[in-house]
Amino acid sequence: MRMRFVAIACLVALTVACGGGAEKGSPATEARQAPASATAGVNGFGVKECDDYLAKYTECVSSRVPEAVRAEMMAAIGQSKSQWQAAAATPEGRAGLAQACVQATEAAKASMEAYGCRW
Repeated sequence: MRMRFVAIACLVALTVACGGGAEKGSPATEARQAPASATAGVNGFGVKECDDYLAKYTECVSSRVPEAVRAEMMAAIGQSKSQWQAAAATPEGRAGLAQACVQATEAAKASMEAYGCRW
């Protein structure tokens, strides 16, 4: 339970750090409200560190996380992905994404180890 909380907290922190305060009706808000299956797929958006993180995290969650918490974690990564895509659309946002995703990877290495995931 604690590891699930840590993983979700890391995703939320990254979402907020990367412009998570999207206004109602914006594409990021609408994507956040979409079902997890619609937002959780891994399609790169051109920031290597983020693309790598999304692929590894999604693979870990899909293959190792118990079914009871998998949907919640996939929804959280879908929300982060939506925010990162919006941030990647601006030069300022794109500049900060690489470092944010490196930090997300480091946090995930520790938190997802409980599920047997290795980066």
